[in-house]
Amino acid sequence: MVFIWTAFITGLLAGGASCAAVQGGLLAGLAARKVDRQKAESASVVGVGSESASATATRTSTVGTSVRADAMTVVVFLVGKLAAYTVLGFALGLLGKAIEITPQVQAIMLILAGLMMLVMALDLFGVKAVRAFVPTPPASWTRVVRKRSKDTGHLAPLLLGVSTVLLPCGITISMEIAAIATGSPLLGAAIMAAFVIGTVPLFFIIGFAAHRLTGAWGGRLAAVTGIAVLVAGLLAINGGLTLAGSPVTLASIAGLDKKVEGSATAEASGKQRVVIEASSSAYTPNAITAKAGVPTDLVVRGVNAAGCIRSFTVPKLGIEETIPENGVVTIPLGTLSAGRYPFSCSMGMYSGTITVVA
Repeated sequence: MVFIWTAFITGLLAGGASCAAVQGGLLAGLAARKVDRQKAESASVVGVGSESASATATRTSTVGTSVRADAMTVVVFLVGKLAAYTVLGFALGLLGKAIEITPQVQAIMLILAGLMMLVMALDLFGVKAVRAFVPTPPASWTRVVRKRSKDTGHLAPLLLGVSTVLLPCGITISMEIAAIATGSPLLGAAIMAAFVIGTVPLFFIIGFAAHRLTGAWGGRLAAVTGIAVLVAGLLAINGGLTLAGSPVTLASIAGLDKKVEGSATAEASGKQRVVIEASSSAYTPNAITAKAGVPTDLVVRGVNAAGCIRSFTVPKLGIEETIPENGVVTIPLGTLSAGRYPFSCSMGMYSGTITVVA
């Protein structure tokens, strides 16, 4: 759930601005052409040289029609875009599931997505040295989408919204990598849908008012969007490091990883039991001590668990289990050697460590 919210916030503060140079420009151009066509039709109805009350009323009506047309153009465009990106996210998640991405590969993909976001953030901050590393779509795809933007029919905004899937900006590509890394069609679709929904306010402004305003707004948004992209990138990198089992993460460096200590309990059978509660926002306890050389069972209890926290992994032991929303899963760990055994959700957003001591 945290990663879905991250995708939404990334879209809200960064996605629209970073993609506005191409996608927003095409939408604004389409909206402007529709307004121009309506003005031309209005002028032909009124006629030339009759500045009368009827002409004034017609102009007023045209303004109202223009506003409604702009709103409808943007709504239809965004519906098409949301549908296309949701389907894309589902397909990317399905791809991740089909190729059975291991936690280690997921970690690499998350770190890659985070690094791409950092490059985009530096680009938004005006660092010219990173321009060469900012991904851009093929020119042939750009021509296809631009052709769609020149239509003025009723289906034009819908087709333009769908076709923008061919013109991803760097932030969008990083979200697509994250969707693959989930290994889940539903979570992949949710991430891409949340990202697009986050871009709605800015794209609405672009399509509704861009042809009435100057381009100065882009510069004003640069600092805000750069910070948003930077935060999203750091979250992705931290998730990747966590999933990889790194003893040092960005959260640990910043002192943000809260530890709730616990210990294994001995049983009459000679085994020891480690019990972890998976709630909607954390694994508790998340800093557990157990004894080496003792057969160990790990019990994970779901208590209103939701989102990726239900996808429980212990990468060092090759364990991947789905935790019920409300229920218990018992995982035999065998006899463990002394060492650290990090565990986390599949996206590295929630984590902990079982420390086995001699």
